[in-house]
Amino acid sequence: ISNLTATVTALPPNQTVVTDNFDMTDSTILGIEKVTADSDDNTLYAVSFDNGITWYAYADSAWVVLTEAQSGMTKVTLNGIGTDAWATMATTGHYKFRFVLFENSYVNSIVVDYLN
Repeated sequence: ISNLTATVTALPPNQTVVTDNFDMTDSTILGIEKVTADSDDNTLYAVSFDNGITWYAYADSAWVVLTEAQSGMTKVTLNGIGTDAWATMATTGHYKFRFVLFENSYVNSIVVDYLN
């Protein structure tokens, strides 16, 4: 009988997290003013306004459809989306976020400030 010894170094796979749908149909909510993500700089974010059928990122002053399951925008971009840009997309009364965590990534919070 022979012994085999091995040393293995492995990285966890990227993890994709999808939030529940958030409801904005209350009559006091007029829209989204801003979003503030507290996370590392590597996490990628996407937003859906149709229950996850279509995912969007904001790039070059426009919303773009994402086709890759682990693509998105940085927190700097997400945090910088203005009220007018949110108004063009947040028309369905609900939204959800997707974020991709890479090695050593974290998300502490995503805060959405509404227009009331």
